[in-house]
Amino acid sequence: MTQTIALGLTTAEALNLATDPESAERWRRIAPAFTVVGLGDPGPARVLDPGVLATFLADAGSPPVFAAGDTGTDLPYNLARQVLSADQLSSGRSGVLLTEGDSGTDPQIYAETLLRLWHSWPLESVIADRGTGILVKADQIRRVDHAGVAGPLSVPSSLQGSPVLLWSANSVEDVAQAPSGIDLVVLDDVSGGSGLPIADGIRWLATVGPGGVPSALQDARDAGAAGIVLRSTGDGGDDPAAALTKLLTALEEVAVTSDAPAVATLASLPKNLGVTAREVLGLPVPTSVKPLGEVAFPEPSPLSFPTGLADLTTTEGEI
Repeated sequence: MTQTIALGLTTAEALNLATDPESAERWRRIAPAFTVVGLGDPGPARVLDPGVLATFLADAGSPPVFAAGDTGTDLPYNLARQVLSADQLSSGRSGVLLTEGDSGTDPQIYAETLLRLWHSWPLESVIADRGTGILVKADQIRRVDHAGVAGPLSVPSSLQGSPVLLWSANSVEDVAQAPSGIDLVVLDDVSGGSGLPIADGIRWLATVGPGGVPSALQDARDAGAAGIVLRSTGDGGDDPAAALTKLLTALEEVAVTSDAPAVATLASLPKNLGVTAREVLGLPVPTSVKPLGEVAFPEPSPLSFPTGLADLTTTEGEI
């Protein structure tokens, strides 16, 4: 079974990646399945907002980039707009890793709000009909009206249905608290070894440090994980550049390792940058979302063109 090999960065490490061309080139060449910005990065320690860094990195030529989000400190509308904006910039290669905050916000309600916002402006409503002058079928855009969030979002929906939604769990017990609609769970504690009591149907990844990655891959597979998220362990000191270099080197070593049976190397992972994050990860496209609110805008009316101009607008090419 092919395993997912992903990368988790603190905001300081991600900032170094964004500003160091050599590191960025190595990262694009290695092409991990996805990269999470802000993983294990407490709010006060963040040098920049994870969503801002993820958006900067999320150009159409990069591996999928996900932002870390906190249900206690990140307003759902702002986070949904950041992530979906990055998704548009990267042609459907974005996502978010949610961590439960201390505010008492219900994770299920928070996740549902994100999903509803991501579907409030259907991409197919953008028709750009030159004959009628209608750019968007605005009557297809709907309010959200959920948990105090009105909507709609100011960004059309994703090419991949919706951005990938991940849940951060610190223990096996936390996995059970993952909201419905989550695509993947990232589990920090796999000390229990093989046979972890994780419910059937939950696809999860284990976080590991940069030392001994091939064996960690095998251990994760034995424990039932779908793969690993490689992250720094703090032994690189306070130098994010050194920590990033160590992580990239570990990823490169995995790409040439074939010792572990039934464990995919990075060389076997999809490298086609035209595919979405869901396609890279083998995730299905969401087929439905809970009912949205009322229609946000009236049906647009065709424009009335002066005599002769309407014919020009229906021809191919520039007017």
